[in-house]
Amino acid sequence: MDRRMPVERHLAELRYRLFVSLAAFAAGGVLAWFLAPGLLHDAIARLGLGRTLVFTDPAEAFSALLYIAAVVGLAFASPLILYQIVAFVVPGLRRAERRILFLALPLAALLFLSGAAFSYAYLVPFTWRFLLGFQTPDLTPFITVSSFLSFLLGLVVPVGLVFEWPLAVWALAKVGVVDARLLSRGRRLAYLAVLVVAGALTPPTVISQLLVALPLVVLYELGVWLARRARPAAAERRSAGGRRDATGSDRPSDDD
Repeated sequence: MDRRMPVERHLAELRYRLFVSLAAFAAGGVLAWFLAPGLLHDAIARLGLGRTLVFTDPAEAFSALLYIAAVVGLAFASPLILYQIVAFVVPGLRRAERRILFLALPLAALLFLSGAAFSYAYLVPFTWRFLLGFQTPDLTPFITVSSFLSFLLGLVVPVGLVFEWPLAVWALAKVGVVDARLLSRGRRLAYLAVLVVAGALTPPTVISQLLVALPLVVLYELGVWLARRARPAAAERRSAGGRRDATGSDRPSDDD
């Protein structure tokens, strides 16, 4: 019975953390529901769309506002949800792993928000105007609110995730999966891929493609720089073990 108690306590704590996270998401969603119409109007006006969106299904407008409320509500609740995740995971981590986690989480949020803001402020308007530029007297755009939201989030979220590249490279280098030499050797191929992505996401003008390609190049080089300074965890443990052997001490390291 005593052996099962820790597992039962872990499950009880997990249920509590999930309940708090869901409650935070629900509260954030309720608040975001009242903000959703204004947020949609602001997106249309700020991006300079110059048109009124339509809906072709009786439930489409409600679904679109509910979708906005869910996304924004999740954003509102994300700090508390992340705290619940960290609070559940941290007791099982070593001290060095806790330091990595506390450093990585704020950096991951900052990188994602930077990428999302960059996409929302620059990439979405450029791409929108470019695609609508193909209309002709025989082709008139009929934009529904659902297709607009899919287009908007389809650019904002992926670009936000792309901006996580340096942190992902650092984490992979930390566990020894990649190293800076491999990334340096693949630099030319990476630059070519960046130009292809920039050409696919932006209008065919040199300025617009460079404005997208340059941040991606900077992110790649930042990943290489972090990989050079990320010491694999296994090497750190071997180094720590060597120091203990040299001093003849059996005292555990900070990682324990």
